[in-house]
Amino acid sequence: MVAVVVAAMVYTGLFGCSFLADDPASTAPPESLAECNHGPSSRGSDVTFPSGLHWLEDEHAYDQAGEIFVCIDPEVGGTVTVTGPEGVEVSPTEQRVDTTGSGVLRFEVRVEPGASGGLEARTTSDGMGSTLVGPSVETDDDTWAFREGD
Repeated sequence: MVAVVVAAMVYTGLFGCSFLADDPASTAPPESLAECNHGPSSRGSDVTFPSGLHWLEDEHAYDQAGEIFVCIDPEVGGTVTVTGPEGVEVSPTEQRVDTTGSGVLRFEVRVEPGASGGLEARTTSDGMGSTLVGPSVETDDDTWAFREGD
């Protein structure tokens, strides 16, 4: 038990976050990297920077936007670009990371009927890059939702 606690403390100290949200299904938006409900260990590929994603699996009507948050250590700076498959509109597609801010960036997502596929968040800073694989978009006749991807 002590080893697990020490390992969690070391990970938290190294990366500035724990991704151990008390309630991962909370509807409150994150205020920091530590509050993101999908950390890089579960959703990352090519992760260079301490970062994570926050999204919920609730259903939306097609005329209703959803939101995804990219959470990054603000000291990284640079830009974050979120892209989706055809039929998925992300707005804005790119944002600058304010080095004096929280590191939490909100992106609005709108989905057309029949669209499917995954979202990706790409961070670029000082010539280096990192990609987080986000949720998949699933649709039915009346609604769409984010779902855990493969």
